[in-house]
Amino acid sequence: MFTATLVVDSLRPFTMKPLSWNSRHDIPHRREVDLTLTYKGRPLNTRYGADFICFDTVIVELKALDKLGGVEEAEILNYLKATGCEVGLLLNFGSKSLEYRRFIWASSA
Repeated sequence: MFTATLVVDSLRPFTMKPLSWNSRHDIPHRREVDLTLTYKGRPLNTRYGADFICFDTVIVELKALDKLGGVEEAEILNYLKATGCEVGLLLNFGSKSLEYRRFIWASSA
């Protein structure tokens, strides 16, 4: 299990800033990782970035929305395809209680 501590900017209530990332358990992670997405073998010019990649295998995306939808699900699935990671966690801190979804991408399927 992992934990993330977040602080909400008082001027912009829906902007989350990572304050610390699980310093007690020393989970290996990279933050704000740039991803290159391709279409028909050609890289797209738009910049994409995962919030966290943990253990080099799990993508963690943080959101602050009223409700998660298809756009956010498609985003994390695209990140899984682009990185070769098999597990993605989508965490939404914007609803009344924590909303989360776990995604599995099996590239061999």
